Amino acid sequence: MRIWLILILSFWWQMTWAQSGRMKTIPSEYQDMNITPWVFTGGDTLVIEMDSVYLVNSERYYFYRKVHRRILSSDDSTCSELLRTYEKRLEYFDIRYQEMAVNSHEGQMITLGILQETNEKVEELQIDLELARKELEESRKSLEEADKELNKTQSRNRKKVVVSGVIGLGIGLILGILTAS
Repeated sequence: MRIWLILILSFWWQMTWAQSGRMKTIPSEYQDMNITPWVFTGGDTLVIEMDSVYLVNSERYYFYRKVHRRILSSDDSTCSELLRTYEKRLEYFDIRYQEMAVNSHEGQMITLGILQETNEKVEELQIDLELARKELEESRKSLEEADKELNKTQSRNRKKVVVSGVIGLGIGLILGILTAS
């Protein structure tokens, strides 16, 4: 038992130690601050407390920083053009994303409408099936009653035929005895 307790405690301590310093929280106030970018390395766990964060790898970050410095330091029209083109491209992607979101929402609404219509038709069909089941049950009962009545009638008819035959036989015997005497 002590060995298990020691193993569990050592495992817990290793997990705690492995995660210490690896969890980094980006507070929501960070978006309003003018602070230099943070550096994250592989294996870091990020807790983001704002609605969105842009993560840029170091190579792309240095490229943007270099372009930004050139724009600030001179009237380099090429960099300005590049930046404007990039911003236009971002706007284009944003517009396309908004259109896609609207189309997705419309598709979702159409699908929900179809599902609702289908559910209503299934409910109507269930009601119709229940009525048909009741009618079939009533028809089965009527057929059973008719079968019983038919059996009774056939039984009565058989009895009448037997009685008629016995009467006929009796009359025939009586007539035969009378004619023979």
